[in-house]
Amino acid sequence: MLDLTIPTYKFYFILDYLSYLIFTKYLIFIVILRMERAELIFLRLILQKGKCSYNDT
Repeated sequence: MLDLTIPTYKFYFILDYLSYLIFTKYLIFIVILRMERAELIFLRLILQKGKCSYNDT
């Protein structure tokens, strides 16, 4: 019984660890994507303001 329970426990622990790693990578990926989108929107706003000021002058 003990020989069977220890590997299954390790197996579930590895599965839990892998799912945790995948979850954290997924969250980091989402955060990076949102930051990149925000930076792109910010750069577009700056470019629009720059173009507007350039056209006004």
